[in-house]
Amino acid sequence: MNVYIAKWSKEDAPWQRILADVLKKDYKIENCPEILRDEMGKPYFEGNPWHFNVSHSGEYLAIAISKHPVGIDIQEPKFIKDGMFRKVVQPEENCLIGEERQKDFLRLWTLKESFVKAEGKGLRIALKDYYFEKENDRYLVNYGGQRMPWTFNIEEMMIPNYVMSVCGLEKEVSWIARQG
Repeated sequence: MNVYIAKWSKEDAPWQRILADVLKKDYKIENCPEILRDEMGKPYFEGNPWHFNVSHSGEYLAIAISKHPVGIDIQEPKFIKDGMFRKVVQPEENCLIGEERQKDFLRLWTLKESFVKAEGKGLRIALKDYYFEKENDRYLVNYGGQRMPWTFNIEEMMIPNYVMSVCGLEKEVSWIARQG
């Protein structure tokens, strides 16, 4: 799975054009396949085996591409109010929120976003229906009473203060920074 991160603004280029550039440069796909959305709103390529997902926050865009379903989320640093903590953090997840409360919340939020996007159901999955656990430095998700096979990777060093999480079936992730 490859994750591409670029400094970006909507005015500079639509994310679809950046995705087309990545496909051309790294996957030798000259013409970007048509991008459609399924009944839940998840984007996909018509008649192409590659899966992708897109997220943007602040001045950055992140695109994940995989041979399997994938979800990604990037979040710029921002202050999170206590009400949001109570709404988002499930009782089983309290142990994931430590002294770096704001950063821990953003980490958990990006994990949740990447999961629901990989599942293809978006925020239609109720927060109370799943929770995250941490085991041996790995994040795991329990959904509907069972552990799911997803692999989660978090990147916090590439862009200072931002948090990015990607959810997929592949264990290895290449984080690729691009200019423009």
